[in-house]
Amino acid sequence: MKSLGSAIGLILLFAAAPRVRAQEEEPEAAAEEGAGQGQHTVEAGAPDAAPPPTTNAPTPIQTRELKTPSRGRTGASGSGGGFAAPAAAQDAKCAPLTANRPEAERGKPGIADIIMAGSGPSRSAVARAVLLRGNYLYVSGEPGMQTIDVTDPERMRMTSDWSPSSAKMNGAATKGNVLYVTNWHPGEGLVLFDLSNPAKPRHLKTIATPNYSWEATVTGNLLDVTVGNETHSAIVTYDVADPANPSRLGSIEFDRRLLGNASRHQEFMYFTQDHFLYAYDASDPAEPKRTAELAFDGLLGKTAVRNGHLYMLVGKAGVGVEQPGLRVFSLDEPGRPREVSFVKLDGTWGMHFQGNRLTIPATGNGVYTLDVSDPAHPAVIAQSGVEWPGMGQGGYPVTSAGSGKYVFIGATGGNNPGCATAACACYGARVYSIRQ
Repeated sequence: MKSLGSAIGLILLFAAAPRVRAQEEEPEAAAEEGAGQGQHTVEAGAPDAAPPPTTNAPTPIQTRELKTPSRGRTGASGSGGGFAAPAAAQDAKCAPLTANRPEAERGKPGIADIIMAGSGPSRSAVARAVLLRGNYLYVSGEPGMQTIDVTDPERMRMTSDWSPSSAKMNGAATKGNVLYVTNWHPGEGLVLFDLSNPAKPRHLKTIATPNYSWEATVTGNLLDVTVGNETHSAIVTYDVADPANPSRLGSIEFDRRLLGNASRHQEFMYFTQDHFLYAYDASDPAEPKRTAELAFDGLLGKTAVRNGHLYMLVGKAGVGVEQPGLRVFSLDEPGRPREVSFVKLDGTWGMHFQGNRLTIPATGNGVYTLDVSDPAHPAVIAQSGVEWPGMGQGGYPVTSAGSGKYVFIGATGGNNPGCATAACACYGARVYSIRQ
């Protein structure tokens, strides 16, 4: 991921100051091509009536240039034990890892808390995907898989960090009490965890995948895993009626790279590959049949299905080509998606729905929040950054999850020039809790 090279930020529309802490629990004993978004859910219900195609301009948002933050204060110290960085590393390179926000401000919109997910044994540099299940957030890292207790979103705490992983743990999804995490390396591409104790996932087994693994999505009794390398890619479908024992059903193969996650609606499957959007009749999961192929000039990204509509991210592929942003398609005829709206957004990376709100982490452009109560007219209602004084650039938001009034944002490690190695207390993946 490219560094901006300068501390340019977008204005925080959520005005509260953050609280920064070290993690408080001891870890468990333990021996590129895209970032996973986590689990997408296909919602049941009849498709909405589709209005004529429209093109939306996003709601204007005021932005300003933020001053370069200071490099921190001397005497930083953590409040916890096992996951805190060594005291010697907590120097003037970053702000104190303690609360700096008056309790009276609890409940106001803004960054409620931040946790340094990279401070555990894995020393994760990037939070590639976050998945919320109950009161626990599961963070696929680069490397490792961290578990964060978000019972109180104003005071998150890490409860485990599974470190014997490959270089990247990407997508994640759940079925029953089983967590599936794509583990990148072909020999150990799909890792299963038992969530009977959600605070400390127990490794169940590892399943070899035919190539490097990227995305994971569960819909009903089907698990779709995206695999691929520089010359080949595929979506492999497993039967997970018995969650702990996935059984491979079939796959869709391409002699090309850049294959996205799979989304499902009724008997149909949707996914992107490079600049194509595909629809497949998957009534027979072992032998899906293509029903539509839509081409775009931009590089396509994540997809998600909600309320009879397909949402698709479009990245910018070069000067003068397809505008980047969000495209929405009606699925009133499921085998042939029909575009109904477009919103121009820059740097889009992931999607998460909470009611009628859609959160889109957008790397160097912060976090977009959209009102999608009318899929034909989605509107940007907020754009926020994830910077705070004394910690350098706050990292690039790449993944999100949430519930109720809180959104959890997973980000890269930032680019504080004085905190560029794992010896620094502020190094590594960050997870934010943001009040809406």
